[in-house]
Amino acid sequence: MRQHSNKILQIVEQTWIGKCRKRWLLAILANMGFMVSFGIRCNFGAAKTHMYKNYTDPWGKTHMHEFNWTIDELSVMESSYFYGYLVTQIPAGFLAAKFPPNKLFGFGIGVGAFLNILLPYGFKIKSDYLVAFIQITQGLVQ
Repeated sequence: MRQHSNKILQIVEQTWIGKCRKRWLLAILANMGFMVSFGIRCNFGAAKTHMYKNYTDPWGKTHMHEFNWTIDELSVMESSYFYGYLVTQIPAGFLAAKFPPNKLFGFGIGVGAFLNILLPYGFKIKSDYLVAFIQITQGLVQ
């Protein structure tokens, strides 16, 4: 086993992850990345019903809605991710030919996850445009 000058890489190579074959490691990391990507893609659709309608949780507590969205606003916010996703299909193919695909994949997941952290801020300030912008940008990078 080769030794790295980087202390973090030395520690990682001594764990089960470092002893795993690179093919399996890539498959596991790609699987985790796709799970994160799918979660980012679906999180707004799963949460929207609790955000604009009154609901009762399983313990009997009634929660009042915070947002007064119309169906048109909701549909634009929900589909805005896919607008960005659609636009970058062809350019992403060209980028994958120019740059290493694993780095592009990691970049897309990382930026998408960071933007997902900003999404509650857009909801808190009740800016439909900011939410749509964040969703479109998430679609663009993924």
